[in-house]
Amino acid sequence: MDLGGILVNPEFDKGLEGWEAYGDARIELRELGGNKFIAAHARKHPSDGITRKLNLQRETLHSFSERSPGHEDYSSADAMLSFAKRHNIAVRGHCVVWDDPKYQPGWLYSLSPTDLSKAVVRRVNSVMSRYKGQLIAWDVVNENLHFLFFESRMGNQASAEIYRLAHTVDPSVPLFLNEWGSRTG
Repeated sequence: MDLGGILVNPEFDKGLEGWEAYGDARIELRELGGNKFIAAHARKHPSDGITRKLNLQRETLHSFSERSPGHEDYSSADAMLSFAKRHNIAVRGHCVVWDDPKYQPGWLYSLSPTDLSKAVVRRVNSVMSRYKGQLIAWDVVNENLHFLFFESRMGNQASAEIYRLAHTVDPSVPLFLNEWGSRTG
């Protein structure tokens, strides 16, 4: 994966160099069937995980910005999928939408329930149509047993409706729920 040459050690040729644990997680390099990957374990908080270092070049402008309505940038996902295909790595889509309020783009909070529903439909159609037939499974609504972002704004059946739509868009692969804990509040 070459995203402008700024990622440090993307193929793990130098072990965990350039990769670090985030929060209280512990990380280790693992290999399965010739595919190297990092596993985060001993997590105590939902945000504990993995981060990576970037080498930024002098006198070069680097921009990192929040997503905005109607703007989708699949360049990173496309590059990762291309890398996975070149190395015969099966890919599971994670995640189509995330139910944790702290990971929502700020503009989403100002939408009416109807407009939020339309935004979710656009997101599901966009990302799942783009990668249809290329993935082995999808994590559709991430952490929807723990958080209620979509249900609180779109109604009690929001997750069920999102899964129905996801199945309509890509009926050939299993749909999963990725959950880390029990619902609070």
